[in-house]
Amino acid sequence: DLRAALRDPNISAPVASQIYRVQIVSKLAFNFVHGLINLTQTPMNTWPLLGSKYTGKGLFYLLNPDEMLHGQSARSLLHESGISRDLAKVEEFISTQGARGLLKATQEIALAPSRLSEQFNRRVAFFGAYNKYRDEGLAHLEALGKARELVNRTQFSFNRLGTPKLLRSPMLRLLLMFKSYPIHQVNFSAELIDDALRGQVGPLARHVMAYLVLGGLASYGALKY
Repeated sequence: DLRAALRDPNISAPVASQIYRVQIVSKLAFNFVHGLINLTQTPMNTWPLLGSKYTGKGLFYLLNPDEMLHGQSARSLLHESGISRDLAKVEEFISTQGARGLLKATQEIALAPSRLSEQFNRRVAFFGAYNKYRDEGLAHLEALGKARELVNRTQFSFNRLGTPKLLRSPMLRLLLMFKSYPIHQVNFSAELIDDALRGQVGPLARHVMAYLVLGGLASYGALKY
């Protein structure tokens, strides 16, 4: 029945989308390892662009949302930025596909580790970037906009506009499940290489260092356990 439905051009898209939803939830439900791995985006992507000082400040304001940041509480800045409403990578294509009632509640609980780690990454990047741009003398709205841009650059956009065109087709995104993030990450690394060729070597050096350190720790853990 599923094969017949996928061959039917009139219903193949919603059927493929529902299969996609079930696959995402079945593979990532309560997957704390995925949530932990997802946190590596902060050292791999945010730290290379912001450096230690502002990545550290981003973490500070994440943990202390009532602290004042250039005249406003971190909490109010976060609300104004709108980044809390950004889609997490595990919710790409499934958040607006009609989950209701028990299914919606189950989906939200099951994907909590992945979603919470995504919020961590985005908020650290936002607070650190906003602080950096304000320290550089930018006005509030300009710093807010640039901080949002940096969040999208380091954590990527997983709405339909931010999705590679290759993966917008229901059938292709089902066949190439979980390939959106690697495409974004490879592009991010390529942009850092391009920046390095133009003289901005620091971000690429930190990016490579993060990969080496995290890769070394993963290899050590695999050999030890």
